[in-house]
Amino acid sequence: RTAGGTEILAPFVYTGRIRDAMYRFKNNRDLAAGRFFARAMAALYRERFPTGGWGLAAFVPSSAAQEARRGYNPARLLAELFAGETGVPVCGGLLKQESRFIHHQLGARMRRLNARTGMTAAEGAALSGERVILIDDVCTTGSTLESCRRVLLEIGASEVLLLTAAAQPREEG
Repeated sequence: RTAGGTEILAPFVYTGRIRDAMYRFKNNRDLAAGRFFARAMAALYRERFPTGGWGLAAFVPSSAAQEARRGYNPARLLAELFAGETGVPVCGGLLKQESRFIHHQLGARMRRLNARTGMTAAEGAALSGERVILIDDVCTTGSTLESCRRVLLEIGASEVLLLTAAAQPREEG
């Protein structure tokens, strides 16, 4: 998959058992599933970048309502588990979601608009040329990842790698 011309790396397609495991991870804080995803993401990262070279990992923020409902941010937890597998440190507090809509309940066109207008830099967030791995749990349209990538570049990242545990299969046609 791509977002705004940038490749999105994902070890799994978001179907079947992977979809079920992701549901358990995102909604029931199933840490075994989270560790499974983080190990697969780390293996893909090491395969693509055997010498490393990425300075830090960031994560897609949850909306305040989603985080309050779940009690945690799945993308942050996945980033922390990924960091444990790779040694790439996690830098929180770079991005902020100001969306008023529940993203997964929107169609593709509205997701793109929602993501484009809902992601901003957190107050005081700044980078100095770091190569950043942006981590999310699932990529459906790529709009959220692209919006976050744009913001990270605006605050000083030199390059942003998009890495998710699973990606929605592409529609044929």
